[in-house]
Amino acid sequence: MSQYTKWEWKLAQSASGQIEVLGYTGMTATLKVNSLMTPQEMEANAYLIAAAPEMYETLKKALLFVRTITYMGVVLPDESNICSLITQALAKAE
Repeated sequence: MSQYTKWEWKLAQSASGQIEVLGYTGMTATLKVNSLMTPQEMEANAYLIAAAPEMYETLKKALLFVRTITYMGVVLPDESNICSLITQALAKAE
């Protein structure tokens, strides 16, 4: 996978009503209105997309944290499943 656009992503609305997700280099993604999606759903999806880089980096840190405290002997309920779920989620983006 190519490297994603770093730094904060923001939302903007175009003159045609589309919601654009903007990275520091300009437009990263455009969400178009269609009959299958309400404007509220489109906006919620845009916010989720805009938060993706920060969530991805936070998940990597969380995985390292869980592995570190588990190595130190801290017992978490079902920690192996937590690590597996985080690893699977990160793999979807890689």
